[in-house]
Amino acid sequence: MKPAKSLVAFLIDATASFFIFQIVALAVTYFCFLPFFPSFFVTWLLYYCCSFLLKGTTIGLSFFNSGLKDDGNKSTYILRVVLRECFTSFPAVVLWIFSWNAIVLLRTSILAIACLAFMIWRKRLFKLKVVQKVQTCESTTLVSGQRISRPKIIGLYGLMIILGIGSFCLNTYLTGDPIILEEKPIALRPRPSSHIVSKYTDFINTNSQDINEYLKELYKHYDHVVLCERWHPECTQYDLIYDLVTSPYFTDSINSIFTEIGNVEKREDFRRITATTFPSDSIKEKALASFIVDSQTVWLLWANTNWFNFLKKMSEFNHNREKPVNILFSDILWTDINKISERDSVMAYNIINTIHSDSIKKSLTIMNYRHAFMTPRNCAYYLQKAFPGKVANVMFNTFRFNICQAPSAVQQGKWDVAVELTGKNRFAIDFQNSPFGDDDFDLAPTISWFTSREVKYKDMFNGMIYYTLPAEQYAGHGFPYIFEPENQTRLESEVAVMPGDQLSNYSYLKYGNLIEKGGNYFENFVYNLIYIFFSFVSVVLLIGMSIAYVRNNKKRFNYEN
Repeated sequence: MKPAKSLVAFLIDATASFFIFQIVALAVTYFCFLPFFPSFFVTWLLYYCCSFLLKGTTIGLSFFNSGLKDDGNKSTYILRVVLRECFTSFPAVVLWIFSWNAIVLLRTSILAIACLAFMIWRKRLFKLKVVQKVQTCESTTLVSGQRISRPKIIGLYGLMIILGIGSFCLNTYLTGDPIILEEKPIALRPRPSSHIVSKYTDFINTNSQDINEYLKELYKHYDHVVLCERWHPECTQYDLIYDLVTSPYFTDSINSIFTEIGNVEKREDFRRITATTFPSDSIKEKALASFIVDSQTVWLLWANTNWFNFLKKMSEFNHNREKPVNILFSDILWTDINKISERDSVMAYNIINTIHSDSIKKSLTIMNYRHAFMTPRNCAYYLQKAFPGKVANVMFNTFRFNICQAPSAVQQGKWDVAVELTGKNRFAIDFQNSPFGDDDFDLAPTISWFTSREVKYKDMFNGMIYYTLPAEQYAGHGFPYIFEPENQTRLESEVAVMPGDQLSNYSYLKYGNLIEKGGNYFENFVYNLIYIFFSFVSVVLLIGMSIAYVRNNKKRFNYEN
């Protein structure tokens, strides 16, 4: 086949497989949830295998009167077809290389080389090749000795498109997030059904705890608790954090908060702001804005709204208080980007040093993402080494970041669906002896050179605080008086010592705060763009196939007359 025809046939088969996947996903939605990856590629692989075994061709190839030619032993045809597709087809190569829970670079390299070798020598190895068959009639194609009319091929492909789109829409409506359906339907997509998540709903109903009570219980067994933030700008989490650290139990028994954000050398500056009685709220906000601009560590400007609001509320809470809550920043100013890999150990050192020097008995540490993992080279890991058996870590409900650093639902959304069904969205659970803790850890992509191990959520965290559903979360960027003349001058002077960051990156904040809806809007929107793209391509292909058929008929008619 000519390259152009091969490409069109490939696209026809790819889109046909995509719609078959949508049909299958709807058919099994009550019993199991099929995530797009790797389920679509598995469906695509099975489509190739079944098509070649049953008809010797695919929908795409049959339209061009092409199919597999077997030059080997007929008795081994089935085995050779299966091996050929399972090791050399495009979906198979993707599955072999990318469908592992953890990326092991050595394994990935070996598999990539092996797949490439199979691709190069597949004709010799499997004695199979795609050829264009002798065409006896312009309006028909030959498939395994049988004539299949092109109208039937076009009709079958069109039926797949209709059923696939209908299945996707129905599955989305039946299982999608009702909040997203109301607010932004374009970001709605299928999720696990209520039947699938029954064990999670049962556990929440019988074992969930009040968040404050859960932390109290943790502090009976541990001296230091690390709280794993969601994505930094998300605002609702800081509403909860403020409520926790200003509760009577915390102020009386714990009273010390270490934060990833903020320069350790600026602790006293914040205490002075807290102690100052400002003549007006606007003057207080100007002082706080200047403080944040001056206390940057990794970025030129930490412009998250939640941090400004949290510090403002804490300064007001602590003002004139006999026993103020200690806000203890733990980072340093990173002017040498080459040393940024030491950041976790530096933050941990500052925390550990303060605990010893100030004789702090119990504390709460707020860290984001991997910094709260008790795995090597992370801040919580160093804390655990310094205080063995005395450190617990708890995660907020959040979304994960995949290999491409795009936000994605934890456990394909099973946890969020279960929470919705219970009607609870503010509680805490322990991961030990729970279906949540027994799930594979997928909050962060695991990358290693040689080996990977099975990691569960209970291996990474003591428990989880669930606070607000994903669709109710939102991110805030910007706060008042960022670009006051004094702050602008300071930022311009510091650009030179903050490698890789530019003031122009924050120019959008000059027009006011930016609010972004949280949840899985971005992931769902991208998924739906993929779906729309496949649908568009398939419709274009269907129209092209129809036009090609009509033209061939005209040519045949003119030739016969």
